[in-house]
Amino acid sequence: MKRGLAFQNKLFLVFVFFMTLVLGFLIFKNMKQSSAVHSAYNGFDAGNIISDYVMGHYSSMSEAEIQSFLKSKNSCNDTNISKAQYYSSHNYHIENGHFVCMADERFNGESAAHIIWQAAQDYRINPKVIIVLLEKEQGLVTDTWPNSDLQYRSATGYGCPDTAACDSTYYGFKNQVRNAAELFRYILDHGSKYYPVGNNYVKYNPNSACGGSTVNIQNRATSALYQYTPYQPNAAVLNANPGTVVSCGAYGNINFYRLFTSWFGDTHITVSSIYLQENDNFALMSQGGLYITPESNARGARLALSGTASEYRLERTGDYYIIRHAASNLVVDVAGGSTQNGTQIQLYDYNGSCAQKWYLTSTSDSYTIKSVCSNKALDIPDAKVGVAGVRTQIYDSNSSKAQKIVVKDLAAAPAGNNTYILNTTGGKTMDAEGGSVSNGTKMQIYDTNRDRGQIYYASRGTDGLYTIKNTTSNRVVDVSGGKTENGTPLQLYDYNGTCAQKWIVEKSGSGYRFLSSCTKKAIDVSGGLVGTSRRKLQIYTANGTDAQTWLLKAAYETITEGNYTINSAINSNYVVDISNGTAAAKNGTNIQIWTKNDTAAQEFAITANSNHTYTIKNTKTNRVLDVSGGVAKSGTNIQLWTGNSTCAQQWYLNKNSDNTYRITSACSSDIVLDVSGGVAKNGGNVQVWSSNGTKAQKWILTAKSAN
Repeated sequence: MKRGLAFQNKLFLVFVFFMTLVLGFLIFKNMKQSSAVHSAYNGFDAGNIISDYVMGHYSSMSEAEIQSFLKSKNSCNDTNISKAQYYSSHNYHIENGHFVCMADERFNGESAAHIIWQAAQDYRINPKVIIVLLEKEQGLVTDTWPNSDLQYRSATGYGCPDTAACDSTYYGFKNQVRNAAELFRYILDHGSKYYPVGNNYVKYNPNSACGGSTVNIQNRATSALYQYTPYQPNAAVLNANPGTVVSCGAYGNINFYRLFTSWFGDTHITVSSIYLQENDNFALMSQGGLYITPESNARGARLALSGTASEYRLERTGDYYIIRHAASNLVVDVAGGSTQNGTQIQLYDYNGSCAQKWYLTSTSDSYTIKSVCSNKALDIPDAKVGVAGVRTQIYDSNSSKAQKIVVKDLAAAPAGNNTYILNTTGGKTMDAEGGSVSNGTKMQIYDTNRDRGQIYYASRGTDGLYTIKNTTSNRVVDVSGGKTENGTPLQLYDYNGTCAQKWIVEKSGSGYRFLSSCTKKAIDVSGGLVGTSRRKLQIYTANGTDAQTWLLKAAYETITEGNYTINSAINSNYVVDISNGTAAAKNGTNIQIWTKNDTAAQEFAITANSNHTYTIKNTKTNRVLDVSGGVAKSGTNIQLWTGNSTCAQQWYLNKNSDNTYRITSACSSDIVLDVSGGVAKNGGNVQVWSSNGTKAQKWILTAKSAN
């Protein structure tokens, strides 16, 4: 690629708005555009404007999604073409009586959406960042009548310093987009020479008399924004209404933040640096099974391989971690703050420098731990991962086993590794829609029936994160498409090890909440309707409400095997009974309810099956309760029949909150044992019916005396 100047010098020329050129025109344009932006400054941090992950998330939008977004912001239907005469010195594209805006423009045959998408893919930069840059520099996303000789030629403000005219070398829409994306990628990969991670003096305005302050820049993405626009908003800017011009103000970075959060949400989402359980202790291990342990607990002690584990706490700040040695309270540090290959790693007093900040990036079975100063990885020299006494160092990242570090969780799992149903506080259960467990099945809440879509194995990995696996399909609960926006639905999907399938588990009142390791957003019941079946499950900003609280219940009800009467909750004096008694019983004999009389016709042995269902067998006739014809639908009669182990003779026994039981057919998760008409009377028919929660479908199991 042609670079002309030395690349670092070229980068330094790339700054700020192009707004100071043709002042009168742009004042008018800015007034027109400001009403389109209406987000607040809440959450703005001058040292952490955007995370490295968000800036580098190049797959966040397809080309079609970019085009759709541009059209949603600007339909290109401004027909007031008389405006063009007031600025006749500029060129406007007018067709069929209206201005052509960026969403519909073609640049040597290419659409803006294609140019943005292609630059995003080629330089691995989030297309959302490019879109926001085009708006904050020239208002091109929302401008209904852009001019080609000014706004398009310097679309991203690249090569337009405050102190000189724009460099024509970088003119042209495509040229501007690609150079901006290349700059951002270069800084993400190599860091910024002018605004590196750490403490930097950043001015409030191009006028030095306006002053500035020290900003602790916490990541490379924020460094890139400052290299592009080297000013921070002062207090007056932050306190004023958006669009208000204040003395000594600078708006580039605050407008970037304001636009991004208004259009796309959180700028601080991090995936590449995994969220671990921050209050737990971890050991660091090599691929050879040895621990990374300091040679002593003193300042300056080198970290080396050992057979003895040391405990560390991982304290998250922004996009990186501080790795604190639990015994000494010292932190893991690159000796002398060096960025040279071979520099050894030690313990040292915390001082906030980049030498003590680390990115943790997940691999399939381990982590790469990279220094924020240099992006070089914690490394075991010569890959001697099984040799005790070898000291660790930093070295160029190379994905070798020397740099694959196992982060072993030393804490007990807060929720345990077990098979559960996950209930809301409203008594509904996490459920795969329609009882399906195929790829892409959406998740919801539903009546508890313990069918195949409701049984999950929650297991904690060595990284402290959980997966929630459906026991029938081995598919896991997944954030659809790996998206990060509030309202993104949950689904079942094949395990792929991404953060979309890993969850942080935290105590929440009497239960737990599950936070996505991508975003720390919680598994949430849409609308907060925790007692309503078929409500969709989604991710949503953690808020501590019942919509995000889950009660972990044993997956399968355990009933003590033995002989029982089965009393109706309508009136417990009425029990399940064989019509006309046991003497005349045969295959097909009807089941009814009758006043309790302690005869053999009312005594049933409940025995467990290997699939967590139960068989209900009359102790005298040796025949079992059976769904007539094996047809599990509302109104099907219950009869006696010789045991045959079909689903028509197998039942789930689910305990209700009032200690009664719902007796669910194994043939259908929604069909339960029911008293016809909901009336307790002698001869009342027993059937199956769709679950409705009435007393006609609630039963009391009363154990018979052994005598």
